[in-house]
Amino acid sequence: KGPNGSVAYETNKTIGMLETEIRKMSHAINNLNQLLTMQTHLLKESRAENQALLAEVRKLREETRR
Repeated sequence: KGPNGSVAYETNKTIGMLETEIRKMSHAINNLNQLLTMQTHLLKESRAENQALLAEVRKLREETRR
């Protein structure tokens, strides 16, 4: 092999390593996305519960004023 063969080998090796790292990063991003989706869902549930409780407190407050 001449110098070009060894450059091509190193280039292919580097590309392979980069592709592996990109796959790992893609999996990590997908995992983070799933976690954020779950957090968003839990936050929406919590907010709805808080609003229901607030409405109940307001109703009870009105009843005790009578």
